[in-house]
Amino acid sequence: MNKSSYTFKTNNDVNIIKHIRNQVPVHIITTVSDIGCLRVGNERFITFVPNGCRGDISTVVITERYACIPLQYYTTLNGTFNIYDFDSGDEIVLRLNGEYDVHNASDIIVFNKK
Repeated sequence: MNKSSYTFKTNNDVNIIKHIRNQVPVHIITTVSDIGCLRVGNERFITFVPNGCRGDISTVVITERYACIPLQYYTTLNGTFNIYDFDSGDEIVLRLNGEYDVHNASDIIVFNKK
């Protein structure tokens, strides 16, 4: 997978990303899902964020600072952790450090830096 490319699957994804980009700079990646989740973690923990798109591609948005996110809040992650390319794999796409609120909807997950 080309880590610098991304795919918008729905007009809703485009509208949400435009909304966020109007507030703060963002970084966008895509990941692949086999079990309907985004794999996140490090050497000490692994967790899965539901993405609602089993066997498909998800858009993952990372904000550089806090923004108003029009999606369901899922959890907060704090510390250094990885985002993996595949929910059943172990290749790291991106490493984040800090405190992030995680929001999710079908096909899109947002890490909103606090």
